[in-house]
Amino acid sequence: FPSHDTCTSSWVAVDAGNVFTAAIESDGSLYLWGAGTLGQLGIVRLNSQSSPVLVKSVADSWNVVSVGNLFTGAVRSDKLLFTWGLNTSGQLGDSTTVAKSVPTRIGSSSWTIVSAGTGHMAGVESDGSLLTWGVNSSGQLGIVDTINRSSPVQVGTNSWTTVVAGQNWTAAINTAYQIYAWGDNTYLQQGTLRAGNTSSPVIVKGINDSWSSLSSGGSHIAASVS
Repeated sequence: FPSHDTCTSSWVAVDAGNVFTAAIESDGSLYLWGAGTLGQLGIVRLNSQSSPVLVKSVADSWNVVSVGNLFTGAVRSDKLLFTWGLNTSGQLGDSTTVAKSVPTRIGSSSWTIVSAGTGHMAGVESDGSLLTWGVNSSGQLGIVDTINRSSPVQVGTNSWTTVVAGQNWTAAINTAYQIYAWGDNTYLQQGTLRAGNTSSPVIVKGINDSWSSLSSGGSHIAASVS
């Protein structure tokens, strides 16, 4: 694969995982680099890359990319969702548990955001529906039980604007600018002042209830007010 000059490129988005990185250029091109032994770079070959490698698909213009633990999710400019990489627990959402080394289209829905956690993914469709899939051992899919899912399942009936998937937990903002969190709560990362995991969304109460953005750490959540 040819090397890519990161110094002269213009970038608009980047996301870093434990062992690999993804970034989108201003022209919509998607590049990945780092460890690639499970197909997480989306380039067919199962080896690591020390410089950015272009991800090829039907179209080469991407809006969003998010990397998890050895798997990747990205929304193309036509708002279609693609995933690739590790899939032992259904984290790719393609109804299988087989790893994929090239971008695999997930359904035909229109998506606005995708976020990859340690072993699960979450995304928001254009109609405001929130869906999750993958590992669910701590209730991080938000669907009441703790059973893994290999295809997207809808969380509640609210209309959502954004979502972040963390280390076995998930948080999202709805159209009323309220934050909800669910899943692992070992370090009180849900911000609900009570210990214990939750398998369905729980509202986060703060100094006000008008939130505009979310960011995830391994075991904590940060948010800004509008």
